[in-house]
Amino acid sequence: MTKRYFYLIFLLCSIFVDVAGQLPFPPKGIVFADDAVNRIDVFLETDSIDALLEPGNEYSNHEYPATFILTYNNTADTIENVGFRLRGNTSRVSGKKSFKISFNTFTGNNYYGLEKMNINGEHNDPSIARSKICWDICRDFEVIGSRCNPVELYINSEYKGLYVNVEHVDEEFIELRFGNKDGNLYKCLWPADLVYKGSNPDLYKEVLYGRRTYDLKTNTNTDDYSDLANFIDILNNSTLSNLPYDLEEVFNVPGFLRYLAIEIYTGHWDGYAYNKNNYYLYNDPETGMFHFLPYDLDNTLGIDWIGRDWATRDINDWASHGGYRPLVERLMDVSEYKDWFNFYVNKLIDERTNTNIIFPEIDAYRDMVKDYVVYDNYHSLDYGYSYNDFINSYINSQGGHVTYGVKPYFTTRVSSANQQLDLNNINPIISNVRNNHPGAQQLVNITAKAEDEYQLVVRLFYSDDQTNWNSETMLDDGFNNDGQANDETFGINIGPFAAGSQIDYYIEAEDNSGNISRYPRSGSKYILIENLSPVTLVINEFMAKNSNVISDQNGNFDDWIEILNIGNSPVYLGDKFLSDKLNSQTKWQLPAVTLGAGEYYLIWADKEENEGINHTNFKLSSKGEEIVLTDADGISIIDYVKYYWQTENLSEGRYPNGNGPVQYLGFPTPGYTNELMDIENHQPSVNIQVYPNPFIDHCTIEIQDSENQQKLLQVFSVDGKLLFTKSFHEEIYFWSGNNNNIKSGIYFLRIDLNRKIIATQRIVKL
Repeated sequence: MTKRYFYLIFLLCSIFVDVAGQLPFPPKGIVFADDAVNRIDVFLETDSIDALLEPGNEYSNHEYPATFILTYNNTADTIENVGFRLRGNTSRVSGKKSFKISFNTFTGNNYYGLEKMNINGEHNDPSIARSKICWDICRDFEVIGSRCNPVELYINSEYKGLYVNVEHVDEEFIELRFGNKDGNLYKCLWPADLVYKGSNPDLYKEVLYGRRTYDLKTNTNTDDYSDLANFIDILNNSTLSNLPYDLEEVFNVPGFLRYLAIEIYTGHWDGYAYNKNNYYLYNDPETGMFHFLPYDLDNTLGIDWIGRDWATRDINDWASHGGYRPLVERLMDVSEYKDWFNFYVNKLIDERTNTNIIFPEIDAYRDMVKDYVVYDNYHSLDYGYSYNDFINSYINSQGGHVTYGVKPYFTTRVSSANQQLDLNNINPIISNVRNNHPGAQQLVNITAKAEDEYQLVVRLFYSDDQTNWNSETMLDDGFNNDGQANDETFGINIGPFAAGSQIDYYIEAEDNSGNISRYPRSGSKYILIENLSPVTLVINEFMAKNSNVISDQNGNFDDWIEILNIGNSPVYLGDKFLSDKLNSQTKWQLPAVTLGAGEYYLIWADKEENEGINHTNFKLSSKGEEIVLTDADGISIIDYVKYYWQTENLSEGRYPNGNGPVQYLGFPTPGYTNELMDIENHQPSVNIQVYPNPFIDHCTIEIQDSENQQKLLQVFSVDGKLLFTKSFHEEIYFWSGNNNNIKSGIYFLRIDLNRKIIATQRIVKL
């Protein structure tokens, strides 16, 4: 190589926010990894397990102290003093019971941000697959819901069978997805029909079966139901012509219609539309809008207890005829919403649940878990299910409450839904509108999801004086904090603006047929430009081709990234993100550590999260890519580096340290101040040989220089410390590795010719 590789810092924007991170679809991580079957062990005293399982105690919520062990990929985490109890409804009296594990009961701690885990026995489902399939559909169809995965459960070393681990909905769940947990979260159980009872908020605190129908799970000290009462009032009492204007101010309508398509398509009769049951409502204080969150998806895909054929029931006349369901019936009375619903059902079939897509996934799941069912003696206790029943349940009805095999349900539902679809040319759907909260002279970022049958043009209209309006086209290209290119999320950066400015904006989407939608339907949203202190973190150094320079705690020579706090105050890392893709900024969440002023933090980019908290879920490409450090909102970029083809064992970093441009450093300095080396030619312009290498006592440095120019030899440790310096004119120099008591290890030679660096080379002393 005769010329230096070029580098580029492409700092798109430094947008700093004062809100917590939003991650609607967080990574599955170790706890919910579904590439294999995790093992969960629970150990508790014999008298505790006897009391927990004693007849008559089925509905007790007493938590017994236990030890929890999760094994993933042959690596085990052990948590002492967790709470352990039964959970569920009918499963409490079943042979194969379900359990709740609480990490915070006795210690106040959590596990990977979780306070609780729900371990479900799926005793009604011979396939032990239905809820997992439906939760995966929700996730892929962008409906906010629980993460889940299959696990094998052992209690006091006794195998209890194959279970499904379903994420618990609580404050931690909400904060991870919405970036806050200050709003009201209601758990809604039968008969939660959302029918108007009156303007008094206390009317919605009714108690049935020992619990509230709309059970407030947050802000319980305040116990204020006025937001719920207002939402129900608007839903029931707004005129039909005003309903879209009024309802969209307080409720995420497109998000609910997406979910409703799944509820009806999968035959989830135990949800809202048919059984006024099993859902959550969260009022996001950031937007003032309620979001509908699904819950308990096991009675799906042909599980039936009331004598209905859910696979053929009309998608446009699916709700129960025996009671009023305003959230379905009133929305379906709005022709635009009915068109959106049918659009979503059609989209669900085409993009996620047609048999060409779903069948291979079902087969793969069955093949992964089947060996864990062979020895699941509890699987047969409630309905006599055998291993053969498990296998057959994927392709055949099992009789009784199992009216369809899993795959035949999809075959029938696809066929019937396609015949029932009432498809019309829709107005574009605009949803998930988000903006950051920048400070002075920082860019404003606005994103929105826009969907239609046809190609869309999405425009942002904004004003900083409430009089003169500007218009700019939003892009779905993956370079405007809009996620992946062509994923129907559009983004734009505008500004910067002075502190104290108010930026008013609205969005329009127009399709090829001339249909136009506006968000909000009337009026505008606004952003206040604040005086904020910037986050003082930088990507200070990285190595994307580490062959044998520095190893992690396991002796692996993996790629690494160094983060530096250049500020005067500590910075918390745990709410920020690191990624190797600008269009996937939330790929890896940094560990929950605080970085002091002037401190460095070394991260191993090795795609081996199980090796420690500072090991990422991605690797760096030696052929060049990007590194992006993102703030807590998952949008605002703290620092960004784009790099190109890497040279083995050379690092790039900022010089001057912390605030300069990124360039080759000549030798790596992880955890130390970066030192610049001018390497205009990484290979020498004259012939240089260093041998033997590795060496034991000494090595020979041979420089073919007939003019006998002055040469300078310097030896550095891998952390950048200068260990040895020698000036000479000869063509050959013998360097003894015993100089300055240099021990065995890796070092770097730097050779200057007439004060110009002509070579750096790694050497190894044995």
